[in-house]
Parts: sequence; structure tokens; C-alpha cells
Amino acid sequence: MNFDPSPLFWTMCKLYEQHFVLVPKSERQRLTICNEGSTRSGKTWDFFHFLVALCDQNRQRNLEIYIYRDTLTNCRDYTLKEFVKCLKVIGIYNPDLLVGYGQKPQYDLFGNPVYFRGLDSGIEAQPSDICFFNESLEMDQEPVSNVLMRCRQMAVFDWNPKFTAHWCFDMEGQPNTYFTLTTYKNNKHLEQTIVNDIESWCPWEFEDLEKPEPERRPNLKNIQSGTVNRFRWLVYGQGVRCAMEGLVFPDVTYIPELPKDVDKYWYGLDYANTVGTYAFSECCNKGRNLYFDCPIYVKDLTSLADFYVIFKRHYEIKKNERPGQWVVICDSAKPQNKVDLNGWASRDGLNVVFLDCKKFAGCVTWRIDLIKRYSIHLVNRDHIRKEQENYFYQKVNGIELNEPLKNGFDHFWDAAGMSLQYEQSLR
Repeated sequence: MNFDPSPLFWTMCKLYEQHFVLVPKSERQRLTICNEGSTRSGKTWDFFHFLVALCDQNRQRNLEIYIYRDTLTNCRDYTLKEFVKCLKVIGIYNPDLLVGYGQKPQYDLFGNPVYFRGLDSGIEAQPSDICFFNESLEMDQEPVSNVLMRCRQMAVFDWNPKFTAHWCFDMEGQPNTYFTLTTYKNNKHLEQTIVNDIESWCPWEFEDLEKPEPERRPNLKNIQSGTVNRFRWLVYGQGVRCAMEGLVFPDVTYIPELPKDVDKYWYGLDYANTVGTYAFSECCNKGRNLYFDCPIYVKDLTSLADFYVIFKRHYEIKKNERPGQWVVICDSAKPQNKVDLNGWASRDGLNVVFLDCKKFAGCVTWRIDLIKRYSIHLVNRDHIRKEQENYFYQKVNGIELNEPLKNGFDHFWDAAGMSLQYEQSLR
């Protein structure tokens, strides 16, 4: 057996022993470990090594172990492949022990089932002894919380800190919760060619990295080679929390909920052509302040009717708080959607009208410029934060364009922008 983990493995073993194994059963609490760090720091493989050691010492104990990713596809195509690769390096992989690869992958590790699942499938969380959330910054908090409520022994998270704020960061300081920080330098098995690639992103001389940023000398070699990337170096090289450069809306204030003493409310809806994300945004203003919420943000819906059921429930809750007709401005890609929504709303007695957004060349850029004229306040929801911290301008040959990148983080912003476009057309 070629069992040679990096130092983070020993840290997890020590924490598990001190805070679970050596604690009397009547006093045990679930241990949570959050492994934050750079790319290629070995944090995922170190957890797999921990799992091998734990299962080896608990053979045929039927420990229930769940490994999660944001989607089943990502869990199967990335996390499971890394798991198999790690077991092959150790020398214990047996392909006959991997079953259900297509939909519900499961591997028998010394008589302990290891399940690989996605949080996108709407499955009910199962009881577990150990659960692992790989790349957890891509996950919404609610499904993770459902899993944690049923986890008996230990939960492990790992991520590259590519945001400056996230619900995962809020776990720091909670009881029985431990954060670790590793970089590529903590991975003793990393090839020098990969080290060279990572270090090519660094904008500064390496001996100056302990100094304040304004005092660091530029790394002339990396600058001349054209490889410098400050964001990639901080996040994926040093494991430092950092917002991506070129954000469309970098200056926002997060609030717990929309204010009630406002001038006016208006609404927007961005929906998928077939299967995809439905985002319903609520907007309001008070003077030069704009406030946005996105109370409905549902992925992988298969029909417009499913969205309408969710919308109707939300309207019934909020209609007394916001009397009068709701005008919802919709994506005009499929005009029949507006017809169907208005028909259902009329049938059910909803004081709601759905109107198509009038698109024109450059309308997205115009909406962005319009929003930027105000102070922007966003309700603190995971999907809103994820869009705000991933919605950035396109770059061509290092030059930032005035067009946002279509990268899947624009559903909420499109819905909000369409509603504001309609509001401006009334003035």
C-alpha cells in the first residue's frame, strides 16, 4: 500500500480523535472541519486518505459515508474520479466495488458504503456518519443544512476562497468547528511543473509577499511573460478570499430584507426556454437607493406551470403587504409564456399582469448603467451573493469590454434589470 498523505491528513486525524473518539459517547457532538485553500493544495485527497484510514480501522462496521457536490454530474465526473484516482495511487482500488455509476454511485470501502451524490436532485438527506462537501462554495445553504442535521460524527468542507463573503465563512467560530488553510506548498506530491504554473500568476516578488501590498516589488519575469493574474494568485495560489476583478456590480450593500417604507415596488422574471433557472426579482426604491430581492430562484424546473405554482404561493403571502396590481416584466424569448401566465393568474383571481420586456440592441448594457446610477442594496441570499460575485465583464486579450459575460450568473440580474427598464419607460 502506497499510503503517503500530506500534513492536512494528520490534522484531521488529530481533530477527529480529540473531539470525537476520545470524548464519552454521552458528550459527543458532530465535528466540523472546513478546509480552505489554494488549488492543488491536496485538501481533497487528504480527506480521501483520512477516509481510507478511518474505514481501514473500522472494517465491516457499515459506516454511512456521503460525498456531495453541487450537482450529481459534477460529483460523478470530478469528485468520484479523483476518489478513484487516489485509491489507485494508494493501491487498493477494486472496480468491482464501484456500483451504480450512472445515477447513484457507491463504493464499498473496507465494508463501509461511500455514496456519491449531488445536491441538485432534490433527494431527501439520508442519515450519515461522515459527510464531505467538495467545492462547497458552489452549494446553497438549505440542502447542506438538511444533510448536516442527519450527520452523526463528522462533516468536512473544502473550497477555494474565490468569494469574499459566503455562508460557509459564517461557520468560523461555531462550536466544534475548525478551519484550516493550506496552499499548493502543503502538497508534498505536487509536480514542479504545476508549481511553476501556479507561481507564474504572482504579480510580486516572492520574498516580498509578507510585506503590505503597496510595498511589494513587481515580479518582472511574470509580467514580461504575460502570465500575471492577481485574482488567480491570491485565491488559487495563496488561498486568500478575494473578489474577482471586473465585477459588474462590485459596490453593493447586503440587507436582511426589503424595506417597507419605499416609493414603489416593481417585478421582473427571467425564465428558461425549456429546463433551467427561473428567477423572480422584486425591486423597490427610496430616493437614490435601489433595493433588490430574488425570493424565487429555482433551478432545473421542467415546466412553466411548476414555476407558476411557486409564484402563486409567494403572491398569496405578500399580496396584503403590497396591495395593488403587480406588473411582472418577463423575458420575451417565448411570448407564449406570457399568455399562459396571464391566463392562469386570471383564472385564480391574482391581481397580476405579466408583460414582455421590450428588448433592443445594447439593452443589457443600458440596464446595467441604469442600475449603477443608484446605491445598490441586495437581500442577503446565497443565490444573490453567488450572482453578484460571479457577474463580471468580458475580457479580450486582457482588455475589459463593456459587455457582461454570459456565464450563467445573470438570471437574477436580468430579471431585476428588465423590471427597472419597464419602470423607466413609464417616466
